Amino acid sequence: MYSEASSEASSEASSGTWSPYSTIDTAATPVSPQLDRQTPAPTSDNEAIHGYSSEPGPATGGRFYKEDKQCPSVEFKFCPNASRLFSTPCQDWIALMEVKCLDVPRLMREGFHWDASNVVNEEGYFEYGNKDLRAPDWERLPGRWYFLKDTHQARRWIASLEVKAFDANILYDFEISRLSREHVRYARAFNQDGQQIYGYQSHTFADESSNAAETPMMGFNMIYDKMPMEGFWPWPRKETEAHEKDVDKGQCDCQDKVRSKENLTDFEWV
Repeated sequence: MYSEASSEASSEASSGTWSPYSTIDTAATPVSPQLDRQTPAPTSDNEAIHGYSSEPGPATGGRFYKEDKQCPSVEFKFCPNASRLFSTPCQDWIALMEVKCLDVPRLMREGFHWDASNVVNEEGYFEYGNKDLRAPDWERLPGRWYFLKDTHQARRWIASLEVKAFDANILYDFEISRLSREHVRYARAFNQDGQQIYGYQSHTFADESSNAAETPMMGFNMIYDKMPMEGFWPWPRKETEAHEKDVDKGQCDCQDKVRSKENLTDFEWV
């Protein structure tokens, strides 16, 4: 089984670290004209981002995404309940989205918006889990693959989304439209040199069954600090959006759980 429960602390230690900064002020930060500007979308080496046709094509298993040579620069981990551990024993399904984008700051300024209309239906497929017991837990689960593209012209990003579950019927009937930023458990982004510029981890309640301690919500943005972002960026949100989420779900105010400079620990990423 895929589980982070047994070693949340060790996974934190093996991941990227949080850069120290002062206590986060959740008030909305005005966007300057410089940040709000529109910039041309750069193209990738093999033109996959710019050149992919919008017309239906043959089933190639996401070839347009896989053949693009750039590394993913934005990653999201989704699960049904973002306040619980990112593991199949704790969740009915878990999903990993990897986005290839050469201008991540632009996605921060303009928002990372997508829905089912961004899915290239002909590219999706089902993958049976690795039967080798020595394989990592994640690889042993069956998975459903989606491939997405930006509908904006010029195209800014392409992405893959893999959904994993013990029960294959969940994957057969999975509806990508159910995903929202409220399902984001982790998120991180990198610059063109592979250095981390953004990180987020949702608030997690204590789990006695796995001996997991309560974890505060944590987030940082090394580019735009506390500037609210739209779309699937989980943090920072506008103050009104954060309040509505906590009231609707009956959760504590996650913004009050942000760790201060003195309390920051390694950023958890499995």
